[in-house]
Amino acid sequence: MNGSKVVNIVEVFFTWITRIVYLNVLWILFTLMGLVVAGLFPATMATISVARKWMLGDRDFSVLKTFKGFYSGSFLVSNVAGWIVASVGALLYLNYTVLVSLGDEVFFLVPFSFYLIVFLFSVMAVWVFPLYSHYEGGLKQHLKNALIIGIGKLHYTLSIWVLLFFIVYISLELPGIIPFFMFSMIGVCWTWITMTVLKKLDERESSEVQGPGPAQFREQSQ
Repeated sequence: MNGSKVVNIVEVFFTWITRIVYLNVLWILFTLMGLVVAGLFPATMATISVARKWMLGDRDFSVLKTFKGFYSGSFLVSNVAGWIVASVGALLYLNYTVLVSLGDEVFFLVPFSFYLIVFLFSVMAVWVFPLYSHYEGGLKQHLKNALIIGIGKLHYTLSIWVLLFFIVYISLELPGIIPFFMFSMIGVCWTWITMTVLKKLDERESSEVQGPGPAQFREQSQ
């Protein structure tokens, strides 16, 4: 490997480090702008949407302007979707505490059914935001498609879970990196895996001129 290649690799590495740090700072600032409660999910949607543009090969755009556009444009829908998912997650957690407290008094099919619901919910939660970022459609449609894709591409879903767990674990072990990397790394890695699947779906649909396909999958014009 000659010197110029090494310089190019180092330049690309630091360029991506700068992008990730900048995106992380934007996530924190815009989450705080929404007083966390109203800013958390729009900032997350904006982070995923910016990462999506990077994954599609678009590098020459204003990250701040684009982030602000996605943040304001998805403010309502991302809050609705995000808090519905969060509320269901909280309800499932409360049910879990009840099951633990009851112990052996519960019929064995009840915990089985509960954990199946938790599994399906986790699959859906992983895919719904990337689908909102990439395609048009309503909440019900995206929730259904998230479940279909998440189960159909279960190995990708498992990869997302493992990768996100790893990022959170490392960030908690090294809390100094949280203000610089944690949230944007979650968004970028999450988008990287999901876009691998969604781009293949787009390619498959575009190759089927008149054949059957997921007609509801229509990419948003950004």
